[in-house]
Amino acid sequence: MKKIIVILVMALALVPGAVFCEQANGIKQAEDLNSSTIIALNLFSQKKNKINPIVNTIGMRFNYIKLGTFQMGSSRGSIDEVPVHEVTISKGFYMQISKVTKLQWYSVMKDSPWVDEDNVMESPRSPAEFVSWEDVQIFIGKLNQLTSRKYRLPTEAEWEYACRAGSTTGYSFGNGKNINRYVWYDKNTYYDGKKYAQLVGHKEPNAWGLYDMHGNVWEWCQDRFGGYSLEPVTDPKGPALGHYRVLRSGSWDSPADHCRSGYRSNALPDKRITGHGFRLVTENDK
Repeated sequence: MKKIIVILVMALALVPGAVFCEQANGIKQAEDLNSSTIIALNLFSQKKNKINPIVNTIGMRFNYIKLGTFQMGSSRGSIDEVPVHEVTISKGFYMQISKVTKLQWYSVMKDSPWVDEDNVMESPRSPAEFVSWEDVQIFIGKLNQLTSRKYRLPTEAEWEYACRAGSTTGYSFGNGKNINRYVWYDKNTYYDGKKYAQLVGHKEPNAWGLYDMHGNVWEWCQDRFGGYSLEPVTDPKGPALGHYRVLRSGSWDSPADHCRSGYRSNALPDKRITGHGFRLVTENDK
């Protein structure tokens, strides 16, 4: 029992700000120990198996996501989120720790599709947006030519697995009590007068070191949109046919419910609007 307590204390120490947050009066007060404990234990597990991150030539940073099995979907969400089913990710991969930024997009594409659009922050550190799924495929093709690795969008299963980071709650950090520490969504952007996507990496990361997995801008996934399997599956890649592609994460103008780990959306692959962005993955082998 003493050993378990020591491990838990060590794990909590690895999560800056997980148990305490700075209040307006400068006094630190305890917050939601239950959800913080979940994050700390997941982070402790990840650190035991830590593999060095990858940083490519245009400053994209990727954390290693180890293989594993999880429950995908949610019984408390929309009809698109059921049935909850077992998914195995059979091979580890690297996921970008933040959404692709405007600077990273411009470094590869030499264009700025968000210019002169409404509700856009013109900052190199804010997410690239007004990019369609088809645009992203062109970006990936050019990036692959520039670097020694092969990049792609995550599958929907990889995305949710990495977002949950070992959690089984509505969000990777719990069931929403500390939402303003982790999520850009309508109440702390749109209804607070900030009607645009925010700088990446300014909220706390999940237990696997990934920022903005909830909110800020939607993220394209590789899959076509379709229903879930009733049976356990390994490395699912979505339906072979279909017009729509998967979007995950929620956006700065989304209600909190749309930023949950299990929430699903979709759009036609040529759709370009505010709040549509992406992050990339790459695998072990170059």
